[in-house]
Amino acid sequence: MEYKTTITQSNGFDINQTVLKLDEFLKDYWGSEKYYIIFDNDIEMNTDIFENNINFQTSFSFFVFIDKNNFLYLQEHDYIITPLRTEIFRFLITTNYLEINFYNSFTTNEREKQFYKIVENIKTALKKDLPLIRLKVVNNHLTDVMYKYRKREGKVGFKLSSSNKDESNKYEDSIFIYWSDFEYLRPFIYQIYPKDDFDNTSWNTISKSDWIKITDSLKNYNTDGNLKLSAFYNYIIQWSEAQLASANYIDILGTL
Repeated sequence: MEYKTTITQSNGFDINQTVLKLDEFLKDYWGSEKYYIIFDNDIEMNTDIFENNINFQTSFSFFVFIDKNNFLYLQEHDYIITPLRTEIFRFLITTNYLEINFYNSFTTNEREKQFYKIVENIKTALKKDLPLIRLKVVNNHLTDVMYKYRKREGKVGFKLSSSNKDESNKYEDSIFIYWSDFEYLRPFIYQIYPKDDFDNTSWNTISKSDWIKITDSLKNYNTDGNLKLSAFYNYIIQWSEAQLASANYIDILGTL
C-alpha cells in the first residue's frame, strides 16, 4: 500500500530548517540508531549530514528506512521500491509544501492509521523551535545533558560528578550523559585517561589538572560549524568549571 499527503504552511517552508526539524522528529520517534536515510545516491546513517551547514536550494528529498532489513533489501535491488519487504517514508521538501509518501508491503489499510498519526506528529514538530541541546531537569536540578541521544535508545551512559578526597561523591552536583553522546567525549578523555584503564561499568576518577586539560581540548576543538555539538561541548565546559571551583576531582561512573 502507498499513502501520500501534503502539508502546507501560510508562510511556506525554510528548507534547511524543515530538514533539521524532520531530523529531530525522526530521532525522537524511532531513535537515531533505528533508521536509515538515502539521498543524492549516498547512504547516511544517523543523519550526521543534517548537523552541518548545508544549503538546500529550492527542494530536497530523501527516503527513510524504518527497518534494517528494508534498507538491505532495497540496497541489494538498487533501491527500487517493490511490494516486498518495504516500509519506507519519502519526504519531499520545497519552499511551498512538504510531501510525505509512505510505502509498505501490506495489502490492506492496516498502516493507514499509523501513517496519519505520524503526519500529525510531524505537523507538531514543524511548529517547534530547534533545540541545540536537550536538558532534563527534575525538582529544579539538572540531571541529563543530551546531544544526540533520544529516549528509545535506553538509559545507559555515564554519571559525571565532582569530589574531593575527604568527602563522598556529590551526586547532587552530577549530570548524566547517555552512551551515544559520551562517544563525543571519549577521544578527549582518552588523551589523558588510558583507554584500556577506562571502566564503562564503574568509577573512573580524573584529577582537576587533568580534567582542565580535557576541557581545554574541548574549547580548542573545531566543530566545523556544527552548532549543536558546540553547544554540547560548551555545556560540559561550563559545568566542569563550576564544579572544579571547589572540587579536586571529576568522577565518571559507567552504568553499562
